[in-house]
Amino acid sequence: MKKFLALLVMCTVFAVMLTACKNDKEPAKTSSNPPADAVPVESIIVSTDDENGEGTKENPYAVTVAQGTSIEIPYAVQPKNAADKSFQWSVEGTDGSGISFEDNDSKLVISVAKEGTAALVKGTAKDGSGVDVYIQVNVGAYNPVTDLTASGLMESNEEGVDYVLVTALGTKWDMSGGLQAPKNLIYYPNLQNMGFTVEPADATNPALLVSYSNEGVIRVESNGTWTALKAGETIVTVSSYTEPDVAIKIKAVVKDTLYAGILLEDYQNAPLAANSNWDLDANHATEKQLSRYGDWHLVMMHSNSVRGEESSDNNQKIFYMGSGDRPYGVCLENNVGAESGGSLIEAASMMWAKVSIPEGGVTFNIKVGNNDKVHGQYRVLFVENDGKITVLTNDWVGFATGPSESVQKLPLPAEIKGKTGAVVVEHRVTEYDNNAELQIKAMSIEGQVDVTGITLEKAVGEYRPGQSFFLKGAVTPENATDDGITYDLGKDAQESGITVDAHTGEVKIDEKTAPGIYELVAVSDANKSITASYTLTVTTEEIEINVWDGKSEILNGVSDVKWVIDGSTDDGVGEGADLKIDGNEWSALVLEGRKIKETSCILTFGARVFHRDGETYPHFYVKINGQVVSGIDQKQDYFYVDTDETQYCSYDLSEWIGETVKVEIGITQGTHAVVQYISFKETSTAA
Repeated sequence: MKKFLALLVMCTVFAVMLTACKNDKEPAKTSSNPPADAVPVESIIVSTDDENGEGTKENPYAVTVAQGTSIEIPYAVQPKNAADKSFQWSVEGTDGSGISFEDNDSKLVISVAKEGTAALVKGTAKDGSGVDVYIQVNVGAYNPVTDLTASGLMESNEEGVDYVLVTALGTKWDMSGGLQAPKNLIYYPNLQNMGFTVEPADATNPALLVSYSNEGVIRVESNGTWTALKAGETIVTVSSYTEPDVAIKIKAVVKDTLYAGILLEDYQNAPLAANSNWDLDANHATEKQLSRYGDWHLVMMHSNSVRGEESSDNNQKIFYMGSGDRPYGVCLENNVGAESGGSLIEAASMMWAKVSIPEGGVTFNIKVGNNDKVHGQYRVLFVENDGKITVLTNDWVGFATGPSESVQKLPLPAEIKGKTGAVVVEHRVTEYDNNAELQIKAMSIEGQVDVTGITLEKAVGEYRPGQSFFLKGAVTPENATDDGITYDLGKDAQESGITVDAHTGEVKIDEKTAPGIYELVAVSDANKSITASYTLTVTTEEIEINVWDGKSEILNGVSDVKWVIDGSTDDGVGEGADLKIDGNEWSALVLEGRKIKETSCILTFGARVFHRDGETYPHFYVKINGQVVSGIDQKQDYFYVDTDETQYCSYDLSEWIGETVKVEIGITQGTHAVVQYISFKETSTAA
C-alpha cells in the first residue's frame, strides 16, 4: 500500500512545523531573486511503497533498491501554481554511497551502483521556500547474472557459435534441422519465438542486450520474438545488461525468397511446367495424370513437427497427392492451432508451379473443394521473376457451406502475358483449426472462348410460400472464358415477394407470396443477350418430389424433402451421399412418410464406388417399412456395385400404392459407395 506524505510549510502560523521542515540555517538564496508576487512551494507529496516514514529527517521515507538497479519515485509539488517546482537532490553527509539521481518531470529516479551502500537522500525546494523532504535509501545485495541459455534453437557445432537459426524471408521457418519432405511435399518446423533463460532466476537485473555483427539481416527482441529482414548472415549476440561477458552467440542465416514460402534457389532451379492443364480430379490416377503433379511444389507454411524428423505420413499436413488410392486432387491442409501457433492472416499452406503465361492466354481456371469446414480460404496469384505480385483472385475466396466447390475463371492481365513466374495457390484459415482442408482439383491456362448458351440444372420447380432453393446454371461451352452468371427475377415476379441473390442464385419465397407461376432468369455476364429461364410454380397444395439428383439435393433436400443419413458417411469424396461401413452393420439413406402413388411407384437409384486397394465392394439393399425388396430383374435381394461408372437399379413398389411408407437405401457389406441419384417414376428409366 502506497503512503503519501504532505509536508506543509507555512511561514507564520505553524512555527513548530517550520522548525521540522526548514534547514537549520536560512536557506540559500537562488541566483535570481523571484518576483515578490511569485507563489512559493508549500509542500511536496512523495509516493513510495513503504508504509513507514513521514519525510522528515528524523522519520524519513524508506525505500529499498538492489545494488546495480534503479527505482522511480513519483512526487507532486503543492500548490500546483508554484512558480518554481524544482528540487535539489543530494546525499546527506559524505557521499561515497554510489547513489545517483535523475529528476524527470516530477519523477525521481534513484540509481544504486553495484557496490552502493545505504544513505539518506535529501530533497530541497530550489525556490528558497525552505521545504525539505528526506528519503532513506536502503540497499539490497546484488545478485549477478551467471548464465544465459536459449530454447527453441538448434545447438551449433561451429566454434565460437552457440546456436544456429536458418530461416527464410516472409516465413517463421526453422530450417536449421534439415528438410522434411515426404513425396513432393516440403515443410519445415515453425519457430514462432525462441526463448532466453537467465540464471539464477532471482538475478538482480535480468535485462538483456541484443547486438549484431551484420545489422539489418534479422531483428531479435530480448523476449525471443524475431523477424527476418533481408537475405544474409549475421552473428546475433545476446548478453546480460549488467554482466556483458555472460552472453550467447546465434548464427542466423536468412535465405532469399521469390515469395513468402518459395525459396529463391528452389524457384531458380525448378524447370518450367510441362503442362498447362492440370486435371487432378480423375477417378483413377493414370500415369499421365500423375505426371502433372510433378509440375507443382507443395509447401507447408506452419508446422509444429519435431525439427529434422522425417515423416512418411502423407495425411499429416498435405496429402492426396495423386497416389493411386487418393486421386481427388491435391489436398492442402493446415496446422494452425491455438496451441501449435500459426497465422490467421497469412497462408497456412500453398502449392506453386513455374510457368510461362502465353501471349494468347486469357484465363487461369481453377476448381477447389472444401471439407465440412467453412473457414478455409484460397487465393491465386502470379509472381514474376523479379518478385512482382499480381493477385488473380483479387481477394481470398471462401466457402459458405461444406462440402462444396468453388470454380473460377480468372482473367489474365495483359501485363503478365508472355511473362515467366510462379503461379501460387495459397490456403489459409480464419480461425484456429488443425484440419481445415481444401482440395485443389483442377487448374488450366486457356485462351478466349465465347459463351454460346446457359444451361440450368433444373428449368422448372414447385415450391410453397416461405421456402427457398438455389438456381444453378452453367454457361456453354464449359471452357468459356467468362463463365459468370447473374440471376434475376422476370417481369411478372418483380412485386411478388420473391427475391433472388444475383451471385449465389438463392431464391427466397415470402410467406405472403400468392400462388401462381413466376419466371426467374439467368443472364450471361459476358453476353447479356444470352439467357435461360426458370419457371417457378408457387402453390399452397401438397408438393410431391420425385427426383433427387446429386449430393446437394439428396442431403439438403428439394422443397425441404430430404433423405436422412442412418449410419456413417464420408464427406471427403464423391458427388453424392457417400455411405460407408465404419463399425456399423447398416448405413443408409432414409425417407420417412413417402406416399406411394401409381404415377411414382417405381423407385430407381444410381450408385458408384471409388476403387481403393484392400476395399470390398458394397451390397445395396432397399427396405420398405423394414422389409427388404428385390430389384426388378435382380436374382438376389441385394444390388452389387463394383465400378466407378454409375450403376442403376429399379424397384417395383406397386404393392404399397396408396400407403405412406418408410424407404431405406443402404449397404450392409463393403467399405463405402456413393449414391448419386434417386427417383420415383412410372417406369424404371434412369436419369
